[in-house]
Amino acid sequence: MSFLHLEVPVNNTSLIFKAKNKAIQDNIQELFQELIKITNECPYLDLTYKYNGSSGNWDKSDDQYWIDWKCHDCSKSWTTSQDYSWDLTTKVYPQARRIF
Repeated sequence: MSFLHLEVPVNNTSLIFKAKNKAIQDNIQELFQELIKITNECPYLDLTYKYNGSSGNWDKSDDQYWIDWKCHDCSKSWTTSQDYSWDLTTKVYPQARRIF
């Protein structure tokens, strides 16, 4: 939508843009809340995970290992430590598929 061809006094143009901006921001906020609700209710049935890590550091205590998770139903992505991988992949998300 373009506002370039509106025949409105210049002093009202700012108010129109502010009102339109507020309406769009309100819609974004409402849709974002709906998205959060959907991702919180999702059973993560189409779930994949991938093991990742940062190793080879000169100080072995800096090495880190994690799992990247992605639900293809709700588009939620998150990361967990590999310390809990056995419980997560066998008990919490047994339907998850490992990707390489």
